[in-house]
Amino acid sequence: MSRKLVFTSGLLRAFFCQIDRNAATGRERLRIDNDPRGLLDYLEPELAVTPLELLDRAASRPAVPLNTARKLFNSYDEFLCILDDDRRIALERLQFSEMATSDVWRQLREVSHEFQNGLTELFYGEDEELNRLIVSFGVF
Repeated sequence: MSRKLVFTSGLLRAFFCQIDRNAATGRERLRIDNDPRGLLDYLEPELAVTPLELLDRAASRPAVPLNTARKLFNSYDEFLCILDDDRRIALERLQFSEMATSDVWRQLREVSHEFQNGLTELFYGEDEELNRLIVSFGVF
């Protein structure tokens, strides 16, 4: 899930260059003068924004349903809880042959599926701008 979050945050950093009003001046300078400095000026402070903050910014967009944000953050919170208690030790000791019967593995899979469902809703759901960007640039 951490890798999915990092990958998602990379997509969102690029996508916000297209949809964030604060990047508009940089986009205009690039379009008119072929000068990337405006977008670089926008991106520099953006690099301090954490992956979870970027996800929050995307999930807080008006066209994104509250239930999508809940899926994303509740599942990621549960993932962090699993890593913060005795279940992490159980996962570290888990043998491949035990995965099918492990309650902890089942819990983690359910949480990761919920997170994936939230990401799918975020990018392919009601937010037309995010949907357009994921189809145009995120799908190869």
